[in-house]
Amino acid sequence: RIEKLFLQLLEVEETQRKVSLTQEKQEQQQPCCPEQKSQEVERIYQALKIRPCDSEEEAEDEFLQLLCVRKGKKLTARLLPHLTQEQAEKILLTITHHLPFLMKKDVLDESLPLLYSPLNEVVSRMTFSKLIEVLKEMTRPLSESLELPLAMALKNQFGISLLYSLLSHGERLLSSDAPLEPRGGDFEAWTDTVFLVARELSQVPKTLLVEPLFLPSNLLSLFCRYLDKQTIHHLEA
Repeated sequence: RIEKLFLQLLEVEETQRKVSLTQEKQEQQQPCCPEQKSQEVERIYQALKIRPCDSEEEAEDEFLQLLCVRKGKKLTARLLPHLTQEQAEKILLTITHHLPFLMKKDVLDESLPLLYSPLNEVVSRMTFSKLIEVLKEMTRPLSESLELPLAMALKNQFGISLLYSLLSHGERLLSSDAPLEPRGGDFEAWTDTVFLVARELSQVPKTLLVEPLFLPSNLLSLFCRYLDKQTIHHLEA
């Protein structure tokens, strides 16, 4: 199934390359056949069978099965840049919702980091409300575990990198002049998340804390907004 989808994606990429070459030659900004490309991409996206996040049968979920295989992660990573923001956000939300399951399945393979770069791009275009929606997935208690997904993420390279990316984007949005258009309760949820991350980070033994794929430079300034000096020094270390 993955092979078949990969062949379709390669066709999309080939079309994209030809379009780019034609544009360069003609110095036009209009792509020749965007409809054809978007139909192809739509077909691949639908074939992923992404279910609503409330479906709890993780072992049965076809999209999650695809994400348990290295080649499936590669396919998703290469597809993400071709998707609309709404479709890409749905994939991000699904991955975040099922992060504990995906991290558990990735222990041997360690190929989740393949998804980091394209998902980081998706995060950088998100609104504040959408960001809160994704962060809530990391802070929700799980029925089968005493640990929050967020605490598990701190011990996993992909998990901690994604969490830092989300927090860094939130800090960028808050310190920019752009209107945030928050929904009711968004700011409270954001503050709660920052305190929660700080608490969990302080409690994780240094030996278990993993090095993120990328450490955003604005994380300390984010924590400085909300926390006391002693905690800041601890987090800085």
